[in-house]
Amino acid sequence: MTEEIKTVRSNSATLIFGDTGTGKSSLIATYADYVWQKFGKITLLFTTDGGGYPTNVEALIHKGIIWVFKMRSRGLHYAFETCTKVSEGFWPQEIVNPITGEVAHGCKLLPMVQTQYTLFCPNGHQLKQSSDRNMFSTATLCSQCKTNTTSRNGRVIAQSLRTPGMEMIGGAAFDGLTSMQAWIMTDMAKRTAHGDLKGEETALGGKIVSGDETFGGSNRSHFGQAQLRAEDWILNSTAIPGLVVPPLWTALEQRATDRDTKLPVYGPKIAGSARTADVPSWVGNCLGTRIYITEKGEKEWRLYLTEYREEDNVPHLCKTRAMPGIMPEFLADDPEEPPFTKFNLGLFFDMLDEALEKTMKIADERYKNAPGLPSGRIGGPPKTAQTPTVGNGKGAVPTAGAPVASKKAAPASPPGNPSPAKAATRRPPSAVPAARKVSSTRK
Repeated sequence: MTEEIKTVRSNSATLIFGDTGTGKSSLIATYADYVWQKFGKITLLFTTDGGGYPTNVEALIHKGIIWVFKMRSRGLHYAFETCTKVSEGFWPQEIVNPITGEVAHGCKLLPMVQTQYTLFCPNGHQLKQSSDRNMFSTATLCSQCKTNTTSRNGRVIAQSLRTPGMEMIGGAAFDGLTSMQAWIMTDMAKRTAHGDLKGEETALGGKIVSGDETFGGSNRSHFGQAQLRAEDWILNSTAIPGLVVPPLWTALEQRATDRDTKLPVYGPKIAGSARTADVPSWVGNCLGTRIYITEKGEKEWRLYLTEYREEDNVPHLCKTRAMPGIMPEFLADDPEEPPFTKFNLGLFFDMLDEALEKTMKIADERYKNAPGLPSGRIGGPPKTAQTPTVGNGKGAVPTAGAPVASKKAAPASPPGNPSPAKAATRRPPSAVPAARKVSSTRK
């Protein structure tokens, strides 16, 4: 039986940008709370920001609802590899300190899903399994039919399996895009100083030697490389398996000039400014944070869902994938409400659900004879629950690529860490998560 589709939004990413102190990191807690309360899943937090995370995020780390990985602790030399692999959902094999997310230098990163190969002899008997297909190049004697078997005369079946410990993962947050780019820019400057990278001279005009250390600068090719990597990272994250909500990214804000219109804009801060106006096109939802001073002189934390302008009349490039006119301009807590009641990503995702329902009602009226979602395979018979066989039918081969069903259980401990967290009671989609009241500390 096909598993019910629980979300339709995880095919794109959500990005939040704003100045430091406007609540971007605090919103990660509302994201993780939503993933846990509604789906019973854990959120992975990948961080390179030097400012750390606020107390409401740390509280969820202590409860095991958020697992954190401090990416820089893996080592500067691994900056490119670390940023690329985490964007695909890779996770450290062991976290040294689960509160800070520190890992051993150069520790191994594991994918969410691994491929397991199974070798069968020509008569269908299972011989051995391995994550490395090349292991089957050496002949193996079948104990039942006494046939020497390799991958050439036998049959190899590939099956995608969840990495143990990753069954409960449903969300991924990256804090943030700006600092990840800064990290690889530092790596490239270091490599230039050591002569590993060639090209035009940097802004320094060479390299600086200070004691045992050698320092280099950045040139235009470095900025171009960082910009390309940023787009790749975001697009990679949309393919992380098992997410029930869109992957979440944060970034600082910067003022730049649109390459096409030559007009000023505010957008996510990336290396250089040439592609600032392009970043919103890389994500489904591009949201902005701002502290607004009311007429009474009170601070109001706002999460903008649509483009807005301030006194300078320069647009802030915010958008959602909802139909125009359905979503409000911004979300903000009322003065008498607890913090993070409306300034909340969980509420935003609930509103997206409602917007989808409204849009579907319009589609139902307009397309009464639509065929609906496709089923089965194109160009072949429909998939069945039967187990195919090979050879003479004496052995059975499991269906390749069968997804592993997620378990509704208490969260497992991160690889290498004990103490699983207790399960929480899920709330209805329209309710406000209790965890949003953990702390009023904002970052």
